[in-house]
Amino acid sequence: MIEVHNLAASYSEKGSKKIVFENLSFEVSSGIPLSVIGPSGCGKTTLLYLLSGLKKPEKGEILFRRERLNGHQREIALVLQHYGLLPWKTVFQNASLGLRIRGFSKKEMKETVLPILQELTIDHLLDRFPNQLSGGEKQRVAIARALALRPSLLLLDEPFSSLDAFTREHLQNLILNICRQRELALVHVTHSIEEAVFLGEKALVMNEGRFDLLSINGVGMAARNSEYRKSDNFHQYCNLLRGHLKR
Repeated sequence: MIEVHNLAASYSEKGSKKIVFENLSFEVSSGIPLSVIGPSGCGKTTLLYLLSGLKKPEKGEILFRRERLNGHQREIALVLQHYGLLPWKTVFQNASLGLRIRGFSKKEMKETVLPILQELTIDHLLDRFPNQLSGGEKQRVAIARALALRPSLLLLDEPFSSLDAFTREHLQNLILNICRQRELALVHVTHSIEEAVFLGEKALVMNEGRFDLLSINGVGMAARNSEYRKSDNFHQYCNLLRGHLKR
């Protein structure tokens, strides 16, 4: 689904050019969730903006379904780390924002968004504002807004980093179920080794200009549950990933 060839990104600081990364190449097949992991400042979020089409590459190219990615694609949805909810809009208004921008009628927005909010178990919060929601509820609204656009590729930027452990694990399970049921491709950025292994089947390790693409999961989405987190297989992959990060 995604092909990245010799990608480079940089930024300017005090008149000098700072390279974020360069010569980055990898592929993501449809149905193979990819975890992107590495230390702060290695370019993980920059890569996500490039894959979403919100940022243009300095060098190289990105192919989406074998066509060059030029600008944002409607099949690609991005969920930000800090939710990106508008504080003056309700849960329903935030979740349906993308559809409203695309010119959907109120009836069409309700028919699309309400089932998603029910699936995410926040349909009872329709008229609440973001400051009346918990962190987990805000994240579900952000996910609902992305799913309402009916994407084929879901990009997540450290979506669970600020949540407590129980809520984080619950939402990780929810994301896997949604991706499996809707046949979504998934690319997510994380600092957590355990999260990378649980959500991904492959991991792109970004570390000081070095890039490693690893297989990090031996079971399908349906078999990844609380028992899998306790298994030897899970911990072996965590140790494999930890070893590459230490390099």
